[in-house]
Amino acid sequence: MSARAGSPRARLSGLAALAIALLLGAWLFSTLPFQAPDEASHYLRALSITNGQLLGRKTLYTEPSPITSTQRRWTSGNTRAVDVPGHLSPPNVTCAADNQPDTTPAGCVEQSYTGNYPPLPYLLPAAALAVSHSADGALWLGRVASALPCLALIVLAFVFAISGGLWPLFGLLVALTPMSLFVGSLINPNGLQIAANLAFAVGLLRVVRDPRTVSRAEIAAVAISGAVVVLAWQLGPLFAVCDLALAGALLDRRRAGELLERRGLVPVVAAAVSGSLLLYAVWAAVSGLANGGVSFDQLRSHVTAALHQFEPILHQSVGSFGSVSIPVPHGLYLAWLVIALALGAAAVAVSPWRLRVVAVATPLLAMLVPLVFFALIYVDTGWQLQGRYVLPLIALPPLLWGELVGRARAAVARFWLLPVAGIAATAVLQCWAWWTNARASASATHAFWFLANPVWNPPVGWPVLTAAALVGGLLLIAVAALGGRLELGSDAATDW
Repeated sequence: MSARAGSPRARLSGLAALAIALLLGAWLFSTLPFQAPDEASHYLRALSITNGQLLGRKTLYTEPSPITSTQRRWTSGNTRAVDVPGHLSPPNVTCAADNQPDTTPAGCVEQSYTGNYPPLPYLLPAAALAVSHSADGALWLGRVASALPCLALIVLAFVFAISGGLWPLFGLLVALTPMSLFVGSLINPNGLQIAANLAFAVGLLRVVRDPRTVSRAEIAAVAISGAVVVLAWQLGPLFAVCDLALAGALLDRRRAGELLERRGLVPVVAAAVSGSLLLYAVWAAVSGLANGGVSFDQLRSHVTAALHQFEPILHQSVGSFGSVSIPVPHGLYLAWLVIALALGAAAVAVSPWRLRVVAVATPLLAMLVPLVFFALIYVDTGWQLQGRYVLPLIALPPLLWGELVGRARAAVARFWLLPVAGIAATAVLQCWAWWTNARASASATHAFWFLANPVWNPPVGWPVLTAAALVGGLLLIAVAALGGRLELGSDAATDW
C-alpha cells in the first residue's frame, strides 16, 4: 500500500504475509474431506454456480437428518436443488428423496440447504469445481480457491495494522484467532466474511488515525473490503455498520475535519458500501434470504437461552474445529482470553476518558448484539448460534484496543517488549490449535504424537503440513522480533 519497497514496514508485511500463507495452507489440508461445518452443502452451493445457476430451484429439505420440525422448516426455506454429476457427488450426501428428474449423466439431484446464500464467496470455488474430475479433488481445489481471497484480505489487514506500529499489529493478531484461519481454509462464506471484516475494520482505523496521509490505493482497498463484508454472508450489512460506527466513535473534531477535506475518501467508501447494500437487498428479495422475522414472543425465555450461549460462542470464536466437534483445549482458550483482556486493560489505562468509554463499551456491544440477534430472530430457526457466525463482532475489541494503545505511543514506548511477547504467544497458540485439529483428524485415538502412524493422511502428508505450521508460527515470532526492533530504533516513528 503506502509502504516503500524495501522499507522496514514492507519487510514486516512480507514476513507476516508469508507466515499467514503457511498457516492457512497447513489448515487447508488438515481437516478431513467434507467433515467441516456444512461443507458438503457449501460445496453443492458452489456446484450450482458451476452449473450456471446463481439460484437453483427451490425444494423441500428431505435429508434424513436427526433435526427437529422447527429446524427442518427453517432449513427448507434455504434449500435449493443441485444437479450433481456422479463423479462430483459428496460422499455424505444422498440423492433427493422427492423423485426429481435425473438431468445429469450418472448423477442425481441433491440438496444444498445453503442454496440461497449470496453467491460472492462461491465464485472462485465454482471455477475450481468446473475443472475437477472427482469429489475429493474438487474439494481440495475448492478449498484452495476459497482460501486465496481470505489470504489476500488478511494480508491487507496486516498492511493496514503495521502502518500504525507494533500495538495495532498485536491487536490484529489477537483478533485473528485460530478459528479465523480454520474457517478461512474451507469452502464456506464465513471465512471470507471474517477476513473481509478484518481488512475493512483495520482499514477504517487506519483512515481515522491519519486521514491526511491515506493513499488512493488504501481508499480503494477499504472500499472493496467493505463491499465484500456486505456481500459475503447474511449478517454482512450488520457487520459493516458496526465497523463504521466504531471508526466514527474514534473521530475527534480535528480528524473529522481532515477526513472531510479528503473529498475523494468518504464518497468512494460510501458509494462502495451503499452500492453493495443495494445488491444485497436485491439478492435478499429474489432469493428469500430473509427466511424468518423478528419475534417478541416468549422473549424472557429467549433472552435466557441467549445468555446460556455466551461462553460457548466465545470459546468457539477462539476455536472449535471439525464439524464443531474439536474444541481448542481449555488452557489455550483461557490463554487467548487473558492476552486479549490484558490488551484491553492497557488500552483503558493509556486512553483519555472519552476513548476509555469506547474501549469498555465495544466488547459489551460485541457480545450484546449477537445475543439480541439470537433472542429476537435466530431463536426461531431452532439452531444454536455459533462463534464463527459472529466472529467479525468478537474481533472488534482487540482491534480497537491495539489501535488505542498505539495512539499513546510515547506513554508506552518503554513497554515495547509486551506486544512482542504477546505476538510471540499468539504464534505459539496458533500452532497448538493447528496441532489439536490435526491430531484429531489423523488419529482415531486423538493421540498427541500422531505422525508415526496416522489413520488418515492428507494429500501432501502430515510432515509437510507440520513443517508449514511450525515455520508459519516461527515467522510470526520473527514479525514480533522485527517489530520490536523497529520500536527500539531511533527512527522508529518514521519507519512505521
